Amino acid sequence: MSEYRTIPQFPEGFPEDFQAKIHSLIDSGDDQNIETARSLMDSFGAPDYVDKYIDYLEVGTAEKFGRKVGLLKKAERDERRAAWAAGDRSMDSEREAYRRYSMKEKEIDAEAEKALRAIADRTGENYDDLYKRYVASSYKRR
Repeated sequence: MSEYRTIPQFPEGFPEDFQAKIHSLIDSGDDQNIETARSLMDSFGAPDYVDKYIDYLEVGTAEKFGRKVGLLKKAERDERRAAWAAGDRSMDSEREAYRRYSMKEKEIDAEAEKALRAIADRTGENYDDLYKRYVASSYKRR
């Protein structure tokens, strides 16, 4: 696993106001801003800082997406139970709840696939392993 659990350290004597600026460039997600941050950090003698920081930000990405799906499943189940308890036994309300759940789940799946493929492409980590962690995380009991 190529994830990092600690934030990388700036070079000794690196000004605090620059630290915030570097992080905001990276956090923007814009390729040009990230390259600017990479160039600045290289000039300060830390050419690998940006990649290490991005690795740090990606820690647990698969599990975070899985948790979103798991919470969505729980919300859908709770909604159906509440409707049942209120006396709504119509198939229309069941279908509507499931339709909303399915649409949202597809959105999360697409977002997760994009993020996990980007991690795999950048780090060389196996995409299938990342995806399995995502799916497993969605089934943890909540």
